[in-house]
Amino acid sequence: MKNLKAKLVRYNLVKYEFRNLVGNIFAVIFGV
Repeated sequence: MKNLKAKLVRYNLVKYEFRNLVGNIFAVIFGV
């Protein structure tokens, strides 16, 4: 069970990082 929670936390972290990355890419492309 603890392992599952660790996986979930890591997944949320990756999702957050990915969203930041996508946001940066959009900012560069559209010059926002």
